[in-house]
Formats: sequence, C-alpha cells, structure tokens
Amino acid sequence: MTLGEKLKKIRQDNHLSQEDFSEQFHVTRQTVSNWENGKSFPDLETLVKISNIFNVSTDELLKEDEAVVQRIDSEKKKKNTLLIVLLVLIVGINFSGFFFYQELKKQTAVSFSMEDHKTIKIAKKKETEVATGYFSIPKKGNYELKVSGESDDGEVEVKIKNTKNDKVVYESKKSEWQENQLVLLEEASYQVQVNVKDAKVSPVSLSYQVKVANK
Repeated sequence: MTLGEKLKKIRQDNHLSQEDFSEQFHVTRQTVSNWENGKSFPDLETLVKISNIFNVSTDELLKEDEAVVQRIDSEKKKKNTLLIVLLVLIVGINFSGFFFYQELKKQTAVSFSMEDHKTIKIAKKKETEVATGYFSIPKKGNYELKVSGESDDGEVEVKIKNTKNDKVVYESKKSEWQENQLVLLEEASYQVQVNVKDAKVSPVSLSYQVKVANK
C-alpha cells in the first residue's frame, strides 16, 4: 500500500472529507487529493502531525513506499545543503562586515604623539620656539587630547591650531601642568607649536608631551 492509499484510508476510517482533512493541516482540498493520488506527498513536518493526530507511526506510513522515502530523503538533503550554503553566506557576510569595519577604523584612526625632554639656550626675547609638529583629522568628532609640560624657568606653551583657518583649538602655558580632555576637531590638518615663554635664565631644561587619539 502506498503512502497516498494509507492517507486516504486514515481519512475515510475517521469519517473525514478531503475538505475536513485539509483544514486540519492547513492545506487545500486539492493538495489532499494529490497526496492520495500519489501526485505529491506531505512534507516531513506534516507527516509527523498526521502521525500524532491519528496515532500511527511515521514508519508505518512510509513502509512499503520506497519512492516516497527516497523523495523525502532527497528533500532533506536539499534542505541541509541549502542550510550549509546559507550558513556559509552568513559567515562570509559577517566576516566581510568585520573586515570592512576594521579597515574603516584604520582609515579614520588618529594616533599622534610628540614629546621630548631637552635643555635649550634662550634667546633674549619673550618667546623661544622649541618644536613644531603636524597631524591630520580624517573625520569631524571628539578626540582625546593629552598634554603635559614642565620647565625649570619661564613657561612651556603648547598651542594647537587649524592650519586651514588658523583657529586655535587648544592653548596652555604654565611652568608645570598635565591635562587630559576631549576636544572637538574638524576634518583638517593641525599644527602643534611648543614654545618657552618669559624665561629669565639660559639654558632652560624642559619636557613636554602632546598626544591626540580617537575617543
């Protein structure tokens, strides 16, 4: 007896029309007719439901119908293959997204450092240039700024300005200080100037550190 014939017998034994049977499994009456005529067959999930509702094992339903067993097995293999392909695609997309994110971080990363400890001769003027540096900001945002300075005479001045419009975004001049703050920087190139101001003796021993990095 084929699977279709068994399904028809189960329906008739339970005094159900094809319409009644189809409603229980949320399919059309024509689908039930196709099952019974061997034109198609229920999927595995529906077979399990039929088995549970009418108290007949799936083994009994599929017994003696080798063609249906092979078709169900083929469908399972196709689904498993599709699942594997889907998983590979998901992993590939996630990996690509992660790689893109890492590349984007590299492109927008800012890591500027400028520091020294030295003794310099002081000219007879109020300000003597110590060092000049440059860094670029690829994207407008808040950046972490760490600045420190120390001098045994006069003051160490650190000034950071936007080279595009000469706007000073940071300035500090003290004989000793250490600061850590967030500064809003536009997409532009910046100049860092380190000077000694108002020193009375020469030479002057000083140290400074300037660091700019992503928040």
